[in-house]
Amino acid sequence: MAPVALLYRREAEGWRPELFEGLDAVIVLPEIGAELALAEIYDGLAFPPRITDAMR
Repeated sequence: MAPVALLYRREAEGWRPELFEGLDAVIVLPEIGAELALAEIYDGLAFPPRITDAMR
Protein backbone atom coordinates (compact mmCIF):
# COMPACT_ATOMS: atom_id res chain seq x y z
CA MET A 1 0.00 0.00 0.00
CA ALA A 2 1.41 3.38 -0.97
CA PRO A 3 0.65 6.61 0.85
CA VAL A 4 -1.76 9.05 -0.74
CA ALA A 5 -2.93 12.60 -0.13
CA LEU A 6 -5.91 14.39 -1.60
CA LEU A 7 -5.70 18.16 -2.00
CA TYR A 8 -8.59 20.42 -2.99
CA ARG A 9 -7.56 23.51 -4.93
CA ARG A 10 -9.90 26.47 -5.22
CA GLU A 11 -10.72 27.54 -8.75
CA ALA A 12 -13.15 30.08 -10.20
CA GLU A 13 -15.81 27.38 -10.69
CA GLY A 14 -15.33 25.76 -7.27
CA TRP A 15 -12.94 23.15 -5.91
CA ARG A 16 -10.77 20.75 -7.94
CA PRO A 17 -9.39 17.63 -6.23
CA GLU A 18 -5.78 16.67 -6.88
CA LEU A 19 -4.44 13.23 -5.91
CA PHE A 20 -0.81 12.64 -4.86
CA GLU A 21 0.44 9.05 -4.63
CA GLY A 22 3.68 7.51 -3.35
CA LEU A 23 6.49 8.71 -1.14
CA ASP A 24 8.14 10.49 -4.08
CA ALA A 25 5.14 12.79 -4.58
CA VAL A 26 5.49 16.47 -3.70
CA ILE A 27 2.58 18.85 -3.14
CA VAL A 28 3.50 22.26 -4.53
CA LEU A 29 1.76 25.17 -2.79
CA PRO A 30 2.71 28.24 -4.84
CA GLU A 31 0.23 30.46 -2.97
CA ILE A 32 2.42 30.28 0.11
CA GLY A 33 5.75 29.51 -1.60
CA ALA A 34 6.05 26.02 -0.14
CA GLU A 35 6.37 22.37 -1.09
CA LEU A 36 5.31 19.41 1.01
CA ALA A 37 6.72 15.97 0.31
CA LEU A 38 4.60 12.95 1.15
CA ALA A 39 7.79 11.36 2.48
CA GLU A 40 7.82 14.06 5.18
CA ILE A 41 4.13 13.67 6.00
CA TYR A 42 4.44 9.89 6.38
CA ASP A 43 7.94 9.85 7.92
CA GLY A 44 8.33 6.95 10.32
CA LEU A 45 5.29 4.99 9.12
CA ALA A 46 5.51 1.57 7.50
CA PHE A 47 3.19 0.51 4.71
CA PRO A 48 2.43 -3.21 4.53
CA PRO A 49 2.07 -4.80 1.10
CA ARG A 50 -1.45 -4.76 -0.31
CA ILE A 51 -3.39 -7.97 -0.38
CA THR A 52 -4.60 -8.53 -3.92
CA ASP A 53 -6.72 -11.28 -5.38
CA ALA A 54 -3.55 -12.81 -6.86
CA MET A 55 -2.07 -13.21 -3.36
CA ARG A 56 -5.10 -15.00 -1.89
